[in-house]
Amino acid sequence: MADIDQKRIGDAMHIAITGRIDERFDPGVVPPDVSKIIVHLGGVQSVSSIGVRTLERFFDSLRPREVTLIHVAPSLALQAILIPQLTSHAQVQSAKLPFVCGKCQGEKNQSVPWRHDAHKQFAPTCTCGTVMELDGLADHYLPS
Repeated sequence: MADIDQKRIGDAMHIAITGRIDERFDPGVVPPDVSKIIVHLGGVQSVSSIGVRTLERFFDSLRPREVTLIHVAPSLALQAILIPQLTSHAQVQSAKLPFVCGKCQGEKNQSVPWRHDAHKQFAPTCTCGTVMELDGLADHYLPS
């Protein structure tokens, strides 16, 4: 089950979603006087098909406010690629993706900008000094 943490910072409402998004997902109510919403999604572990629909309804309910999605977890990045209407009313700013070192097999998650070449331009460096590679296909995580 997902945990939701809402915090008002300045003129924006920050909503951090962690855990599993499924049929029990309840994001709560965002006060109507908030015009800017930033949704942190790096802690999402998985999302079910019903969870995708529930999340889409939540994003739709935030209209016409400005909604920015940051640190989109790999499971949600894939859904955003497969189902573009999921994020059609939000600006996706970054995705938190898995990287692996080809030399020592080290692993690291890193947020990169939401664009097709970000996995190459913003790849982290492993503790062994090697530039890491995306663990998976870029087409599964980033727009083309």
